[in-house]
Order: sequence, then C-alpha cells, then structure tokens
Amino acid sequence: MSSLCLSDLQDDLESFFYVILFFTLQYLPVRFSQVELVDLMESIFEESKFDPTLGMVVGGHAKARLLLAGDSPLVNFMFLANSPMNAWMEQSWDAFEQFHNYLYKEQRRATRARIMNPANSAHSINLANERPTMLAAGHIYLCDHDHFLKIFEDVLALEDWSDLHHTRAAMHQFVNSELAKQRPGTKWMHE
Repeated sequence: MSSLCLSDLQDDLESFFYVILFFTLQYLPVRFSQVELVDLMESIFEESKFDPTLGMVVGGHAKARLLLAGDSPLVNFMFLANSPMNAWMEQSWDAFEQFHNYLYKEQRRATRARIMNPANSAHSINLANERPTMLAAGHIYLCDHDHFLKIFEDVLALEDWSDLHHTRAAMHQFVNSELAKQRPGTKWMHE
C-alpha cells in the first residue's frame, strides 16, 4: 500500500514498488546486517501507531520517511552483486521521492494560500488534503506510468543479473519463530 493510501495512478505505482521491495528484501542478499534488515522490513511493512486526532491506529509514516528523509535507509541501500536491481531501486526511489516532494510543496502552497485569504477557505475544497489533479508531463516523472515502465524496460535489458538469492524468506530466517507467531500482521489487525 502506498504511504498516502489513495487511489490514483501514482498510488498504484507506489504499491507496486513496495511489492517488489518486499520480495527483493526477502530473497536477495543486501548490504544490511540481519538486524538492520529485520528492523527495516518491520518499520516499512508493519509500522503502526495510534493517532489521537483520527482516533485510530494508522501506518505509513515509515514509508513516507523511506521516500523523503535525508537519513532514509535507501540512501545506503544496496543489493549485493546485483547492479540491475540497484539501478532499479535508485531510479524508482528517485521518481517516488520527486513525486512526494512535489506533493509536499503543493500542500504547503495551498495551506499558505488559505491562510493569506481566509475568506475563500470557507467556500473552497481543503486543498492541503487534496492531490493536484493534473501533473505536468515531463515535469513530474510519475505524471503517468511511462517513466516507471521505462525503468523496468531499461533494467530488464541489463545483462549482469545475479543468481544470488535466499532459498527462504529473510524475515523467517532472522526473527525468533515464537515472536513471529505472536506478531504477524499486527498493523492489519488494527485496520
């Protein structure tokens, strides 16, 4: 699920990114230690906390941080001996980072406009929570699916793919089996 949990094309593309990230982290060797890998996967895919404003348990903060923060684990992320997957990760991350930065700036702009002209805010849509309906082609990589598709086409055309992989899912190898039985899908139980 994308960090924004909405239903636009960009959310579908981001969801696809997370499906690939989940399985590649599970089965391809990475430069993280076992502890770092488990921590990363739990923070991205199981993170949840109670939001008193909404009155419910929500997730997605770790995903947003993953894509936007300067200290994101993806800054130093690397698949071992697999340059095509590293290229896919870097190019995909760049596209989603650009899109989320664009949304953040547009939300700030809309909020400032409402503050400067409060008379219009009573009769207008809450733009701070709305996504711009039109994204300029060429300006935003993810204005449509073409850029993301091209990333796949370019990476799949590369020849130095590695055969290194785990035969079992990484999380099952590294997490205490009793703990794993007690905590699966905690985020989804709340939602």
